[in-house]
Amino acid sequence: MEMQLKAGEISVRYENGFLRYINYGNAEVLRMIYFALRDGNWGTLDAVISNEHIVSGDRSFTIHYDCKHRYQNTDICEWKVSITGKENGEIAYGISGQYLVDFKKNRTGLCVLHPADGEQAQEIIIIHTDGSYEHTFLPQFIAPQDLFKQIRSLRVKKDEHWYRVDFEGDIFETEDQRNWTDASFKTFCTPLDLPFPVSVKAGDKVHQKVTFVPETVLPGLNKDASDTLIITFSDYLRAMPEIGVGKSTTIDHILSVESVDLLKKLQLQHYQTDVDMTIPHWANVFEVDVANARYLHLPLTVSLVLSDDFEKDYDDFIRFCTKYQVNLHAVLLLSAGKLVTSSGVAASAAAFSKQLMDVDTGIGSHYNFTEINRHCLTPVDGQFISYAIHPQEHAFDDLTMVENIAGQAATVKTVKHAFGESVPVHITPLTLRRRFNPYANDPAAKLWSSEQRADPRQKNALGALFLLGSLKGLSISGAKSVTCFQTIGDEGLITADLKAFPVYDALRALVQIGSKQIVDTRSSHPLMVDCMLFDNGNMLVWNYTNEEQRVQFPGHRLISLQPQQILSLPSGFAQYL
Repeated sequence: MEMQLKAGEISVRYENGFLRYINYGNAEVLRMIYFALRDGNWGTLDAVISNEHIVSGDRSFTIHYDCKHRYQNTDICEWKVSITGKENGEIAYGISGQYLVDFKKNRTGLCVLHPADGEQAQEIIIIHTDGSYEHTFLPQFIAPQDLFKQIRSLRVKKDEHWYRVDFEGDIFETEDQRNWTDASFKTFCTPLDLPFPVSVKAGDKVHQKVTFVPETVLPGLNKDASDTLIITFSDYLRAMPEIGVGKSTTIDHILSVESVDLLKKLQLQHYQTDVDMTIPHWANVFEVDVANARYLHLPLTVSLVLSDDFEKDYDDFIRFCTKYQVNLHAVLLLSAGKLVTSSGVAASAAAFSKQLMDVDTGIGSHYNFTEINRHCLTPVDGQFISYAIHPQEHAFDDLTMVENIAGQAATVKTVKHAFGESVPVHITPLTLRRRFNPYANDPAAKLWSSEQRADPRQKNALGALFLLGSLKGLSISGAKSVTCFQTIGDEGLITADLKAFPVYDALRALVQIGSKQIVDTRSSHPLMVDCMLFDNGNMLVWNYTNEEQRVQFPGHRLISLQPQQILSLPSGFAQYL
């Protein structure tokens, strides 16, 4: 069930057992309070809610429900949940339950998400379990390790008001979820420095509670506020990143003439593939990729996975590229079995680049930005940094996908803060779901199947909206290139029978815009509407929501956007340029 609730002057969205957007007016104080159970491979267990009972008043509410978590069709645990909202703005979320079977888990508990506001550092005071206080700010750039530990309470400041969040039932700490492009900080339990997975027994009990309360009386809000959303412009220009496409993991053959013709219309700038030098038949696979790149008239970006004998791998790869006259755009050097490029490979990159006639080389990870942030990679001699991006490391609903668009730009800004503005950042690739699970304890769970990697939203409007929002944020933050999805299949731009997905249509709209320079624009409600304005005055504006939205531009020009609509506006609309 989904509904809007009030606790005094505090508004909150209740959605499927969780609380979202705990706001005072337009100020988002907390993003979410929820409960999670994660297995030994960091998989999130499905929750089944029953006996849900909601009483909602004008300024208070109570919610009670029962919850079971399931794993492989087995009920693992059951909880009773009580959520209350009071007229003074206090909101309490408590769980009480037990395990039904023996189980190995990495985490059981309540979590609180704090929104990541890239414009202003949020002031925060930590009250530790020993009673000591720590006065600090949430960081602008992404912190590699946990920010706060041994938390009893947090005092957070939003605008001019202070709020307190109390935690009971376990030891809590806070991490920077932007490492995985979640646009939030998360306060969670149990501490990560304790061993995991943990074996729990049938009958083991869990009791936890999170209480949120304003520290002062909040003034009444203007109930006649306009529902019109506002877009503002600046005079700040950024280049659009080079946009490419990845090889299909659905097919292993040459692309059809018809599919090549469709893909050419997107005017892409590179074709990306993985070449794993530890696989004996790598050359046979690469031959097909080289042929497809030629048919598309695109240079190749290669993620080159190297063995411990990487000098021999270099020789074999160069010999192949010379024989087949491969048109290389860039080569990302990766180390087999490692989360990031090894130091030995990174040190050899410059010499390898010269052997390839100065083709751009880079270092990085097949996985999330967190690996770049935690393993202290240092690019040298013009190397680029590369990592993958997806929006669903921790949650999988539509709102989370839209929220996490903002987390992508933070990764690029953090790289440039750490290594310099001139360091190129390549996103390889951008997908809706992760392709691997490097954190799994079970080696068999590290590589995801095609079914696990595919997301049905690849085929609907939300996939296209996510792509446009991502390209906007990555442009403004200064990314050099982005590999978007794949050519064909459930993770692709088109189907094998030549049906274009909405993500294809979104890229086609960018081609029709006819510009590679984007203006920095700001939305008053970026989780609802956003836009891309180009230096030739053309504009794309879109509505993330399932409701019609009114949008106001400079000069008080108003438009209406239908649910999940992408609207192309002609250059005359933005006369200010």
